[in-house]
Amino acid sequence: MAIRVRSLALGSGTLFVERSRSLGAEAAPKTAAAARVVRLTPRNVELLRQLIELRAEPADYVFKNTLGEPIDQRSFYKIFCSAQRAIDIRIRELYATKDTCVSTALTRGVNLAWLSEQTGVSDATLRRHYGKFIHAEAADALELSKIDSGGFESAQFAPPLPLRGVAGPKKPLVYKGNLVEQKGFEPSTPTLRTWCSPS
Repeated sequence: MAIRVRSLALGSGTLFVERSRSLGAEAAPKTAAAARVVRLTPRNVELLRQLIELRAEPADYVFKNTLGEPIDQRSFYKIFCSAQRAIDIRIRELYATKDTCVSTALTRGVNLAWLSEQTGVSDATLRRHYGKFIHAEAADALELSKIDSGGFESAQFAPPLPLRGVAGPKKPLVYKGNLVEQKGFEPSTPTLRTWCSPS
C-alpha cells in the first residue's frame, strides 16, 4: 500500500519495496530482507501502468482512494470482503493474498530461493509454512528428471556389497537369548557394526 511512483521501474519490470504502511502509519519494512526488488510479470506491468496518473509525481502513491489519498487498510478491507462475497468465496484476510501467491508459485515449481527474494520471507519460513506445496506432481517430475532423465531402466546403480561372514538368507539375530529386531541404518549390536566397518 505504501508503493510510490518512484518505487516502480516499469521499463525493466521491477518494483523496489522500501516502505511499509499499516493502519495509517508508514515505516521501513520489518526486516532487512523485506526491503527488496520485486520482479514483475508483463501483466503486472500493464496493470500498474494503467494505475499511474498521467501527471504523477515521483512521491505520489500508486494505490489511492477516490480522494487521491493513500488507501486506508480498514476501508479497503471492507471492499476486499465485498469482492470476495461477490465471487462467492470464503472471506479471507488481506494477508491471505500473499499466502495464495506463495502456495500457487510453489505448486507451479517456482524456485524456492528466488521466491524467498521476491517475498522477503526466508527459505526456512517458506519451507515451514508452505512446504506441502513444494511437492506438486509437475515440480516432482522436474526434479526427478534432473536426477535421471532416462527413467529407472537406464540408471546406473552400484552393485550390492557382500556381507562378510554371511552366506545365504539372513538368520534371525539372537542377542543374550532375546530375538533382536533389526531396524533402520544403525546396527544394534557390535556384531552388526563389524559388517559395516571398512575392511
